[in-house]
Amino acid sequence: MPRTLRAFLHVGLCAGVIALLGPATAVAVTDVFCSPFVPHVLTVGKKSADTTCDAGTIQAAIDAVVCPNTTIYLTAEESYGGEALTIADKSLSIVGSTATTCSAVGTGPAPAALPTAPVSTISGAGNGGHSVITITGTSTVTLQYVEITGGAAAGAGGAVDFLGTGSVTLDTALVDGNSAVAGGGVAVDASGGDATLTLTAYTQILNNTASNDGGGIWLGGSARLFMLGDASTIAFNHADAGHGGGIAVTSGARADIASPGAVLASAVSNNSAAWGGGIALLAGVQGDAVARLFSVDATRPVLVSQNSASNGGGGFYLKPNQNAQSGAALCAYEFRIEGNVAPQGGALYADFDDRLNGSSVYLNPPGNCGPESPASLGAVACAPGVPCNDISDNSAVNAQNQLSGSVLYLQDFDNWQAERFVMRGNEATTLITANEGFNSRMANCLIADNHSVHEVVHAEIANLTVDSCTLTQNTIDNGYVFYIDEELEIARSIVFQPGRLTFDFVADGCSSCLIAEYDIANDVTTFPAAALAVEATADPLFVDPANAAIDKRNYHLRAYTQVGIATASPAIDFAPPIAGESADLDGNPRDQDVPAVADHLGYRDLGCFEAQPIGDRVFADGFGDPVSLVY
Repeated sequence: MPRTLRAFLHVGLCAGVIALLGPATAVAVTDVFCSPFVPHVLTVGKKSADTTCDAGTIQAAIDAVVCPNTTIYLTAEESYGGEALTIADKSLSIVGSTATTCSAVGTGPAPAALPTAPVSTISGAGNGGHSVITITGTSTVTLQYVEITGGAAAGAGGAVDFLGTGSVTLDTALVDGNSAVAGGGVAVDASGGDATLTLTAYTQILNNTASNDGGGIWLGGSARLFMLGDASTIAFNHADAGHGGGIAVTSGARADIASPGAVLASAVSNNSAAWGGGIALLAGVQGDAVARLFSVDATRPVLVSQNSASNGGGGFYLKPNQNAQSGAALCAYEFRIEGNVAPQGGALYADFDDRLNGSSVYLNPPGNCGPESPASLGAVACAPGVPCNDISDNSAVNAQNQLSGSVLYLQDFDNWQAERFVMRGNEATTLITANEGFNSRMANCLIADNHSVHEVVHAEIANLTVDSCTLTQNTIDNGYVFYIDEELEIARSIVFQPGRLTFDFVADGCSSCLIAEYDIANDVTTFPAAALAVEATADPLFVDPANAAIDKRNYHLRAYTQVGIATASPAIDFAPPIAGESADLDGNPRDQDVPAVADHLGYRDLGCFEAQPIGDRVFADGFGDPVSLVY
């Protein structure tokens, strides 16, 4: 379509008809003539020298938008500095362009050569303390192929401040070098309805600062964040006096984070704050604050890494609100949380409010934790052999660089439901602390090769269940594997920590508060007298527990035949099967009978892995190297 005709249809037809017929009929006439079949395009350039340009400034183009879904192209004719743009009740896209003239817009690269980085910059430097872009009312805005920088807002949203309903989409965009009180990069506060922020592929939120909460992004009201696109990251942002260096999710807001991350940074990485270096979930008067992690690439799980907090919650900080009776919740599916640091809660700090309201943490829960399922948003399971469901290499370290606190710290919590997770390479005074909480369960977990000054698990005034877990080869400087002063039930688990006793149990007059059944351990002297089928073992017979590379150590159970003799881990085919128990840490089925191994009390294996029989080796014999009977 010739540009003159396009301009006539957009400006002349839409705006002209509205002017002629008056405001009373404007909406109806716009609906008729602003057709989705007619492109609505405005170009911004050096209008004084290029008469083909529709506008000389971005704001002039925004003000000229009448038809929904109008696209505003920013040409390379002009630079865009000192901007304090306002968008109210508009449906539009602002798109960066490499076109050197306005007439060249639309003759650029084919879709196969679309940019993977911004091509135009919108700067707010020198705009007098405003956001670079302020969006209000009911608006649908896409910012594509643009860098937004230099905003120093006296309020919220250094780069983008959205207060209203509708949506903002950042597509192949860079938000960097901005600051604000809340939401150093982007602030979305749903007002009068729902509002969404979507980060598509190649979108990065970098090096922004909030003096209060949300160094990179701040969400409030019923706002939702969807961060699902590949090569997107929220990194190197700061809220050093507040909450949520990367993201602050507050009072009724939700975040869904699934991006595999960019080349040099994970989805949420290298952010810092006083509380919640990576992500802070702060409940409030408008409701719960919720975050979900899941993966959309089977080979690159979502990763929260290398974040730090000066007070608590290196990776995550959760804070409920007792007065509003609202909670903070994290749900993580097929995830990785690695290399985060804080004095308390190196990976995660789940806080309380007046000891009446607690936080909730769910790892691989059976439900959706949201209005829709993660699968409906593209969630997939990790591929076999891909490191996944890891909480690894996190540290609780104080300002003097001494080990302190816990890696996972849950204080007066509502729920701690952790299924299928791995803890390796972490260090702290204690690895997991669960204080004054109920509804707590850890199942199908591997806790190995960590360093703690004292116990691995510290449960105080908490009812804790440990089922089908393997705890081994942790360096414990001084103490037991478990400290328990309330209730613990441990079943179908392996606790192999030579030189360390298993339980420091403070009974408080409750002799039945420690329950154990179907376990093996190096120490059984500290198990309760009424323990059922608990046995000492000298060696659980793991596949490769001594590999020099910690992440290569293999704690699957061995069963093999050699020179006519079958040898198997004592944990294989040990306990009775359980109806409905479907998967081990790998996602493999439970209750698999290994024919060459005699059943002890049944064919359920102990620990986090179920040995999977290799059917064609039932009668195998090895007259040289061992022949494995399981995988």
